[in-house]
Amino acid sequence: MYHDRYVESLKRQTAERRAQRAAEAAAAIADPRTVLRAQVAEWQSALPLEDREHGYLLEDIRKVIHATSQQLGLALDELGWHRKRVWLSDGPFRRYWFPPDQCSPPHEQEQER
Repeated sequence: MYHDRYVESLKRQTAERRAQRAAEAAAAIADPRTVLRAQVAEWQSALPLEDREHGYLLEDIRKVIHATSQQLGLALDELGWHRKRVWLSDGPFRRYWFPPDQCSPPHEQEQER
């Protein structure tokens, strides 16, 4: 008796997991950036607060999240990240991406003071 209930419980859990995976796969097919947005959101939530204070180069983010620059840029934009050009005194600018919880880059805050 106990064995039968246990086996039925396992079958039900397996069916639920399969249905969840099928729904996730269907969502990924409908909108391929869904999975990418989830990866970015998970990576962002794992960042320490100290690391969130500075911007990230797209190439640095791509080292963690493997996607094309175009796909990653669109996903970051959809998640509310904003990009800012930072001009270097000894060369061209760099484009940094800042999380949505940061209103302006730290170097701009220093210039305003």
